[in-house]
Amino acid sequence: MLKFIQPKYLKHRQKKKNEPNDEACLPSKVLIVDDEKTLCRDLAQYLKELGCQADTALNGLLAMEILKKKTYDLILLDLKMPVMGGVELYKYLVEKRPELAKKVIFMSGYSGLEIQTTSVFPRIPILQKPFSPKELLRLLSNIYENPLPQEEL
Repeated sequence: MLKFIQPKYLKHRQKKKNEPNDEACLPSKVLIVDDEKTLCRDLAQYLKELGCQADTALNGLLAMEILKKKTYDLILLDLKMPVMGGVELYKYLVEKRPELAKKVIFMSGYSGLEIQTTSVFPRIPILQKPFSPKELLRLLSNIYENPLPQEEL
């Protein structure tokens, strides 16, 4: 079962009309896997400000080592990285840690069409870089309201 938290910034503000429901959509523990150090740092800081625990890994191999010791409610995973990319790590998760495979969101700086034509996992959500905090929250809200069924992994 996923553990969710209420973002700190939402505790004392009124929800605006047509605003995504962010209150029940944030995972408590997130692993960010990306070879862009700045993105990892900034995204981890943002998630921590919202009350999440966030760890980072600069490639899939480092993430694999972290995942041997810890578990996460969400893995934000870049598709293309040196050493081991997101696709390779995802395949590992499907085989060895299927409970984590369904908690993956791919991230990519490639165009949407390029991603769709090259992705071997078309049903996994993809966050197009660069993305705004609002886009991330909207995607999380959509995912946790309509999770991917196990048989579609």
